[in-house]
Amino acid sequence: MKITVIGAVVATLLGTPVLAADLAVKAPPPAPAPVYSWTGFYVGGSVGGRWTDADWTTTCLYTPFSANNCPLNGLDPNRLATRNPQSFDSSAVRGGVYAGYNWQFDPRWVAGVEADAGWADNRKSVNNGIPGTLQAVFVDNDIAEVKQTWDAGLRGRIGYLINPGLMVFGAGGVSWTRLQATTTCGPIPLTWCSVGGGGLSASTSMTKVGWTVGGGLEWMLAQRWLLRGEYRYADYGKATVNLLADPAGRDGLLADINVHTHTALFGVAYKFSGP
Repeated sequence: MKITVIGAVVATLLGTPVLAADLAVKAPPPAPAPVYSWTGFYVGGSVGGRWTDADWTTTCLYTPFSANNCPLNGLDPNRLATRNPQSFDSSAVRGGVYAGYNWQFDPRWVAGVEADAGWADNRKSVNNGIPGTLQAVFVDNDIAEVKQTWDAGLRGRIGYLINPGLMVFGAGGVSWTRLQATTTCGPIPLTWCSVGGGGLSASTSMTKVGWTVGGGLEWMLAQRWLLRGEYRYADYGKATVNLLADPAGRDGLLADINVHTHTALFGVAYKFSGP
C-alpha cells in the first residue's frame, strides 16, 4: 500500500512539469476582427479639377445704328449671327473643403448629408470680337471673357458597402457658383463701340444656383480616416447679362450664358465618431 501511494505521488510530481510546458506553448486567442462603423461626423479637404462648359449667345444689340434697339442692327441685319453663339469652355485646378455626417443604418447601407465649398480660376477670353457684335471684315480688338471662381454645394448621399471598409456612393443636391462676364471694346475706330472711339469696358458678376449629381468610391482607413475619389456634374442653367450700356443708352448688349461643370476630386477626411 505504501509503495502504491508513493508511486502515485512520484508520478504526479513528474507529470506536473510536462503539463506546465504544454500550457506555455498554447497560442493566445486571436485578436477580434476590426469593427467598421461609418456613422459619425467628418471633415476633410479635396483637390482636383473643374471643367466649365459655358456657351455665350448674344440675344439683343442696342447701338446708335439700331432702328428699335433690339435686335436689329442698321449696318448689317445679320450681324447678330456673327460668331454667335460662342463657346467659352475652360479648365482649372480646384481646391476645397467639405464636412458631413454619415449614418450606417444597415450592415450594407449608409446614408448621409454633406456640404462643401471650393475655389478655382476658370476663365476663357476670346479676342476675335464680342459674340454677335461685329462684321467679320472689320479689324477686331474687342474682347469677351467668362470667368467662374468659387462654388459650393449641399448634397444628400446614399452608399452601399462593397466590404466593411469600402463604399460606393451616389450624391445629389443643390449647388451655387460665382460667374463673371466682361466685354471690352478695343481703342480703334472700327470696333463695335462708338462712344469715344472705343476703349469702353463693362463687367457684371452674379451668383447662380443649380443642381448637381455625382458619385464615387470611399475607403475607411484605420476607422478614423476616409479617402475618396469623386465625380460631380452641375448645371447652373442660363445667366442673362447686360453689358456695355453707356449713359446715352448706346453700345449695349444682352446675352445668355449657359453654364455647366464637370468636377473630379480626391479627398481625405477625418471621422470624429468611432465604432
